[in-house]
Amino acid sequence: MRKSIIFAMVTLMAVSVIGCKKDSKYDLDVSGVYIKNDLSLVGTFVEPFNKSYYNATELKLMVEDEIKAYNKEKVNVEAVSEKDVKDSINLPITLDDVAVKDKSAKVVITYDSGEDYISFNESYVIGEKQGTTLNVSLVSDGANSLEGEFVTEKGESVTIQDITKNGDYKLIYVDFGTTIKVEGKVCYISTNVTVEDKDTVTTVDGEGSFIIFN
Repeated sequence: MRKSIIFAMVTLMAVSVIGCKKDSKYDLDVSGVYIKNDLSLVGTFVEPFNKSYYNATELKLMVEDEIKAYNKEKVNVEAVSEKDVKDSINLPITLDDVAVKDKSAKVVITYDSGEDYISFNESYVIGEKQGTTLNVSLVSDGANSLEGEFVTEKGESVTIQDITKNGDYKLIYVDFGTTIKVEGKVCYISTNVTVEDKDTVTTVDGEGSFIIFN
């Protein structure tokens, strides 16, 4: 991405307010990523938006322009939503919401893959978050990448062999710090991952982390 969305949130000017849509189950209250069962992702960015010179309307337009440019580059379609596409083309990223509420700005974007998330938010993830990778796959497809020590969501030790028996479970690998919520239940994690709830974990910057859910 040419400019981080997070950076954009703190460089706009003037005053305006965008109405907030009804909260989706895929939205988070903090910046993070929601992983769906179909292996697509919903990224949420939440930042302070409490200065009189910030302009939420310009923020929305800028995010739309960035998404159009990205989709144009990847699939030669300049659109921000599937409804804007006449042909049956799967857009790499789509805009779900841009909202300002309670002195915070929230941007919600759906990504077709972890690679699209990294590529679109490159300056944010690689720079500020100190990571380069977010992969999502089935355990059966990513079993060979598993390494390190693992525990269940309750903290009980488990072997890689035990994990790979569940080939239809979903496997997440990430090497930067973030909040991750899954559509289902967290089953196994690397020992450097913190379980916040049955469907939510946090990871740390600069370390590879695995999360397996179903």
